[in-house]
Amino acid sequence: MSRFATSVLVLLAWAVPISAAHADVTVGFLSDFCHSSDDMTKAVCRFYIMGAVSGVKLSQALMGPQKKFCVPDDISEDDIVPRFITTADLDLRTFPQDKDEDATAMILSIIGKTFPCH
Repeated sequence: MSRFATSVLVLLAWAVPISAAHADVTVGFLSDFCHSSDDMTKAVCRFYIMGAVSGVKLSQALMGPQKKFCVPDDISEDDIVPRFITTADLDLRTFPQDKDEDATAMILSIIGKTFPCH
């Protein structure tokens, strides 16, 4: 395993403790990470969002012509992370109770609205 990959795994293990009772990453939790002043914590935000995007791209590639999303191959953090932050901020100001909603569901909603197949 590369030094970078090992560092990322250590970072994730340290920064995002997962227990059986709290396995889901919530909108509030991820939003807090994205707004952190700590660069390593912000990196966890970006990695989580880009991991969700990669999962969508993989699943859509397997679906062929029936796919729902058309995520560009060259999508970058700069394309999607700010969209999550803006959407989460607006949503949490309007509906504070949404802080407990699943962050991946919000990311999928953003992807669906931003990259629909026509």
